Amino acid sequence: MDNVGGGVILKSRWQAFSSLLLILISLPAMAARFPNSFPKTYTVEGATAVEWVKLLGLDPSREYQLKLQLHPMEAHAQALAEGKDTNEGPAFNQIRYDPKLQKLTLSGTWLDQMTGSNQEKQPRFTFSSGVMGEDLSNAGAWTELLRGQNLAKKEDSAKKQGETLVMKSSTPKQFPSLQLKVYQMQTWDKDPKGTWGYLVEIGVDEAAVQKSIFDHLSPSKDKSLD
Repeated sequence: MDNVGGGVILKSRWQAFSSLLLILISLPAMAARFPNSFPKTYTVEGATAVEWVKLLGLDPSREYQLKLQLHPMEAHAQALAEGKDTNEGPAFNQIRYDPKLQKLTLSGTWLDQMTGSNQEKQPRFTFSSGVMGEDLSNAGAWTELLRGQNLAKKEDSAKKQGETLVMKSSTPKQFPSLQLKVYQMQTWDKDPKGTWGYLVEIGVDEAAVQKSIFDHLSPSKDKSLD
């Protein structure tokens, strides 16, 4: 692998940034910046848990304990927030589901989109995967989610960078609410000509009226949030 002049390092960092650029592209040009990362845990039970599990592409009759590797830029943001070495390595969020209790928990660090823009964003709190190949060989636990989505195969000539392939939301006006998006993405990690793959974004809105950008610094009183 050619690393003359640090080219591999710079290229890798550029690829990591460019694959999340589509998330920022909708922000006003003068206000856009990469959002801050905060630890948060969401727990839902009963019918809501079953609905969320299905939305994620999972089977509500099965137990899950999934470690989802975060996008490299989000791992970097997490390290900064925790005062750690930004070269420490990958970061993970977790999904846990108990079918007997019908209890679903999503935990880890989330990007607060309100800290990346001066406009209201929905969903407000998100986390994303890195770019995963269409064969899912590098998808890890994200494979469980992607296999449950209706991803139609396309010819390469018909694929578009950043195209939204899947966008699903939980019951309207129910809070907290869940949203899942799958984007078509291209990466140049293994092939200089580029290979196509997917990027998954999971988002949660806590309330119909967005709270102060500092609300996540204090414990939530909502029974549906852990």
